[in-house]
Amino acid sequence: MVDFGDLQRIAEIEFGDIVECTERIPHKFRILLKEGSFIDVYLTDELENKFGFHWERRAINGQLFRYDNYPDPEWKRVSSFPYHFHNGSLEVQQST
Repeated sequence: MVDFGDLQRIAEIEFGDIVECTERIPHKFRILLKEGSFIDVYLTDELENKFGFHWERRAINGQLFRYDNYPDPEWKRVSSFPYHFHNGSLEVQQST
């Protein structure tokens, strides 16, 4: 089982200089950063060994960054499937 309390303590104590606050949303943990962006950490026990990290900066400069291993059929063409990386946009780059 994922302990979101541990994630909260790490984010707010170890990175308190850049973290505004944290919140638990179903299947994800959100870290709100002081500069106006946020990071979502997707962890679930229902989908074993599946994860995602999402840094949302669209309100600041239009960018987003995401790394995940969810087997989305849309990215089957990527050689690193199911692993894939969004580097600033919704377009996917291969992961190594």
